[in-house]
Amino acid sequence: MSMQEDGIDNKVVPRARPKIVFGESLTKQAFKDQVDINKIVAKYQKTGMVNHLNQREPFYGDVSDIRTYQESLDVVNKAEELFMGMTADVRAKFHNDPAEMVEFLADEKNSDEAVKLGLKTKREPEVGEEQPIKNVAKKGSKKGSEASEEGNEGGSQ
Repeated sequence: MSMQEDGIDNKVVPRARPKIVFGESLTKQAFKDQVDINKIVAKYQKTGMVNHLNQREPFYGDVSDIRTYQESLDVVNKAEELFMGMTADVRAKFHNDPAEMVEFLADEKNSDEAVKLGLKTKREPEVGEEQPIKNVAKKGSKKGSEASEEGNEGGSQ
């Protein structure tokens, strides 16, 4: 039985190779000698020194409280979902960019405007929290320094 009787033809058909055209290289050729492994090894054999290593001080930081990538992504997606649920005029104020709104809300100078836009609620001071001191001197009352001087006159003779 020949191969052609089975309908199978074992001829090898050469494939056309794709032609790759390269343009001008974007790689900086000025560093080619510094990164050539043959030149690095030759320099090491000659001098015994390797000087192409990182010269910067290492950075060590506590990253134990950083969220995972998925948790961070969930926070960003939830923030974007909440932002897109706002009215169109509020979103337009921030050029439809949630990051721009976050930056706006982070600045305390924008607190009153944020309340007007409905982005924040007016915060009432809690019990025990320091409140701004207002000048509450009444007409006819003596100023604080005068009153304290009078209190000291009669008590410590």
